Amino acid sequence: MSSWIAELFNRSVELNSAVRPWQQSDWLGFDSCDKISPLHYALRAGEFISSPNNKYFLVMEASGDLALYNSWLWVSANRLWSSGSMGKGSGAPYTLTLPTTPSNARTMAINDRNGDRVWDCGVKHQGRLCLKLMDNGRVTLVDEHSPRVLFSIDSALKIETRDDSFEDVVLPLISDTVATTLEMQREALVCVKDDDVVDVFIKKGPRIAQLLTAATSATSKMLERTNHRVSAALLKQKELVEALEARNTDHIESTLALEAIRKQVDEQEQAVREAEERLTELERAVDNMQREMNRIQQEYKQYETNTFGKVFLAMLSNPFDFTSKLLHDKSRLDAALRLRGPFSEECAQRRSYYDELIAQLEKIRGAERLNLGKKKLATIHLLGLQAEMDELKEARSQLAELHVSLATKCNRLGIAAGSAQILQHETEGFITMSPLITLLKEVVERITETGLVSSDTSAALLADLKMVDAAAQRIKGLEIEPSKAIEDMVVSNLWA
Repeated sequence: MSSWIAELFNRSVELNSAVRPWQQSDWLGFDSCDKISPLHYALRAGEFISSPNNKYFLVMEASGDLALYNSWLWVSANRLWSSGSMGKGSGAPYTLTLPTTPSNARTMAINDRNGDRVWDCGVKHQGRLCLKLMDNGRVTLVDEHSPRVLFSIDSALKIETRDDSFEDVVLPLISDTVATTLEMQREALVCVKDDDVVDVFIKKGPRIAQLLTAATSATSKMLERTNHRVSAALLKQKELVEALEARNTDHIESTLALEAIRKQVDEQEQAVREAEERLTELERAVDNMQREMNRIQQEYKQYETNTFGKVFLAMLSNPFDFTSKLLHDKSRLDAALRLRGPFSEECAQRRSYYDELIAQLEKIRGAERLNLGKKKLATIHLLGLQAEMDELKEARSQLAELHVSLATKCNRLGIAAGSAQILQHETEGFITMSPLITLLKEVVERITETGLVSSDTSAALLADLKMVDAAAQRIKGLEIEPSKAIEDMVVSNLWA
């Protein structure tokens, strides 16, 4: 890109930046009502638009990437999409821009510090554009007067494949454990002989052990990921606090600078006013003297052109009065004219200095507006991150409780992949499923109490657990005799 085009681009971005500080918005460009976004048509590095529900964020990152996140914590784990333009071109600062005038060659693009394009959406459109982020995380680029989508980021598809929630990772394992237990009970209840029941236990027991082991491991990994996210959130929180402190420092410095410049402006304004008043007085005096000289010259010419005037001039005691007065007035006029030049120059210099001070004042005011916008951005980001971090800490606490409960119970029953002491030799001399039933009850109750799943899911789990408990009581009524074949599945300290 030629230097003058780069300069023109930078100037246009600078003008756009100067007229607006950052404000939270869910769109860029012009909407269908010809209304321009509070952010106008550009996102500077570090700025973002957010969905109305504050769950999705399209961020113009300092690295040069345009990235979509489903969290206030802008880390790779929460990134749904990115432009892949990190570090391209001649470097930061990077800016995302929409075309401001209709043109077939214009498109939504990211430009580097020289105005060179490092990424574009691949769509050229003649018309003003609107970039919008919706509550479902979808980003659309449309013409201001047409609903037809020109470019989109369909984050919903990516969101569906993200399996990092409790309901996606751990819950299926717990549900499968309950379902496998019910299946084992139903098969046992239709058996006629104790040996057949034992065969059912031997066949289904290892699967239950595998599911419980997997659930414990998955909970541990989720807890670890949550801890990492809390740590990342704390680091980001620290960065935002430091950014706010820097903005406050900038505000104090700009306030002091504004006060100093305002004082200079007031003083210079008074000096300009006084100089201009003196120049006005001098100009008035020059005009008066010029008019007086013109009058005297006119009178002298009139006397010279008629007989009576010549006689009158001859009768004067000093016939050179007219001439001497003219010379005197001309001398005064020349002196005034000599003064007028320096006075005009002084006024021009004072006015120029005054204009420079006004320009400095506007520059500081513009910087202060941008600083206030950055402060608002950091504040909103910090508040959103704090709320999200509170949720992460709560989830971490819930996961920690569940993990301890699962690990403790599984360890007590000797559950490992492929083996489990899920049976018990009762004092009456029969085998029951009390250890497994107790474990499932405690785990399901822990899940429902912590709120890790929805109320409907909790209700379904508790309903299944009631069926498991009822089936366990019926199996107890079968009075199954102990067998060496299932010795490894019986709690050892209760084995008779």
